[in-house]
Amino acid sequence: MRKIIALLVLVSIVCVSCAALAAEQPPVKVEQVDVAGEIAAADGKYVLETGKLYHIALEANATTGYAWSAELSDASLTLIAEGYDYVSPADGSVGVGGTQHYFFRAESAGECALTLRYKQPWMEDSAEDTTIAYAFVIK
Repeated sequence: MRKIIALLVLVSIVCVSCAALAAEQPPVKVEQVDVAGEIAAADGKYVLETGKLYHIALEANATTGYAWSAELSDASLTLIAEGYDYVSPADGSVGVGGTQHYFFRAESAGECALTLRYKQPWMEDSAEDTTIAYAFVIK
């Protein structure tokens, strides 16, 4: 009985904490930057709007030690959050990948390059690293 009461108290504390966080942080509308280029301008640069938030999701496998890193060339686009999403497979297999997320805000008009590199962080950069480069025009 004591374990049930302790569990109920813990659940109540978590619920109150989550409600407090939700009250402090308004919901955020996020638009995804499409690698296929649906929002790309004719010159190959993605056109972003000042003040809007953008999301890039990349396949990753943290169990290998590999992770994506992001490098921005200019402060007109800022990284506001990043995270890793993993869903355990139903068959219980291990070493399965997930999704790494980056959330950016277009701060001011200008041009900015974003380089995303998939590598083991303790290793030096090499030509064998998977690299994705975006060019943005922020209006």
